[in-house]
Amino acid sequence: MTLKKTTFLLGIVFTLLLLSCTSNNHKPLLSNNGNGLFLVSGAKNPLDEIVTASINNSNIRLEGYVVILGVPAAAKQETNIKKRFYKHEIMAVHILNFKNNQILKNTDVLTIENAEIIVLPDMKKSSFPLFVTNEVLKKALQQAAKKGALISGIGQSSALIGKYYFQNKKIKPALQLHKNLMPDKLSLLNNNKSFIQNTAEKQGVVFVGLKAKSLLLFNSTKAVALNNAGITLFYPDKKLKITTSGTVVSLKK
Repeated sequence: MTLKKTTFLLGIVFTLLLLSCTSNNHKPLLSNNGNGLFLVSGAKNPLDEIVTASINNSNIRLEGYVVILGVPAAAKQETNIKKRFYKHEIMAVHILNFKNNQILKNTDVLTIENAEIIVLPDMKKSSFPLFVTNEVLKKALQQAAKKGALISGIGQSSALIGKYYFQNKKIKPALQLHKNLMPDKLSLLNNNKSFIQNTAEKQGVVFVGLKAKSLLLFNSTKAVALNNAGITLFYPDKKLKITTSGTVVSLKK
């Protein structure tokens, strides 16, 4: 084979490799401005859609790995989430499950802090204290957010991301990864409108009402709807409905 042919073939190979690396490289719709980038979704949102949105709005194609943080009761769901990432050829996926009074190992802390994507599978709110009372875990998640991780809450676990979560007509401290947002089921919020509105005013928070298949991406200042399922924002002084994918709104109170 001549030198010219060899050079030509190498050029083709290099071009194909470059295209394969960049073809799945999506620019995140919102930036992580040092305070975290988050994805929340309804309990019936297809896992494929959630995983795809997580990949497209993170840097996982360039580097890093995924961490799924859950409880033993969510093991089947965690496995399904892992398979969805495998489907997208994201093979570095770690599952960490928590039990009562569990102490995090240093290796677990480092794994969480340096993850590119962190997923909180749909869990009952009765499991929330396992996460909320674990100060080491909270600090590790806050550090991960500052480093640029995308943190995704599925179904009821969306409520863990905010400042507080709503349960039995009370608000309780959540992971406080986002300081002024409280995501939860829209039906729950609509059934407690007076309490929600009063809490929004007193606590200076914005409630996010999620429908069964809602999908919302947000950072510390802005949010964008990723589908047409519908989302309702309860501000201290107003209520705003989003029904169109790509709609961007301010989270300033």
